[in-house]
Amino acid sequence: MNNKIKYRHVKPNRRETRWTPVDNEKFPDKTGIKILTGPYTGMVLIYGNVRFTDAEPPVMQFDYEVMVNPNKVKYKGSGEFEFIISDILVELIDNQLSIEGEDDRRDDYSELSDERDILAEGHSVR
Repeated sequence: MNNKIKYRHVKPNRRETRWTPVDNEKFPDKTGIKILTGPYTGMVLIYGNVRFTDAEPPVMQFDYEVMVNPNKVKYKGSGEFEFIISDILVELIDNQLSIEGEDDRRDDYSELSDERDILAEGHSVR
């Protein structure tokens, strides 16, 4: 990966860029992200390493590579492009954390359910 970005501010996506995951023939173990709207429509990129600094507040840093650029749009050094792909990455991370959180909550509920079954019917915990 030859492109690196530092992303300091986590804000809602200003442009509400639409995107979709796509298969990646060059790197089958990495899912591509295809941008569906805006000036970068049709571009496909993959993310590499993602890390957070120890700074306060933490700064997200990540590598990426553009795999497809059908309209030959200049994106290197573009603050707008970096903001868009940073937002997409934050959304991906947020979605993954939400999924993992749902799994954790589901596990918690099942444990509570088992504990409730131990109490005799009509009794409650005070």
